[in-house]
Amino acid sequence: MDWQQPVALSIVAGTALIFAWQRFHRRKNRSCNSGCCDSKSTPPTGTVVFKARRGERAQIIVKPG
Repeated sequence: MDWQQPVALSIVAGTALIFAWQRFHRRKNRSCNSGCCDSKSTPPTGTVVFKARRGERAQIIVKPG
């Protein structure tokens, strides 16, 4: 076994560990970037609709919830 195989396996193992960590760790409230938000606050609700057709101008519509 040459040096390339252990290096490749360590890269794959590292990537698998990163994916597993992201899946199982506790997620923080992402709507609060500074960390000073109240945990009881609800995130903003609403939808974003993107419409585009060939040859026409694209439209982005924000509908408040």
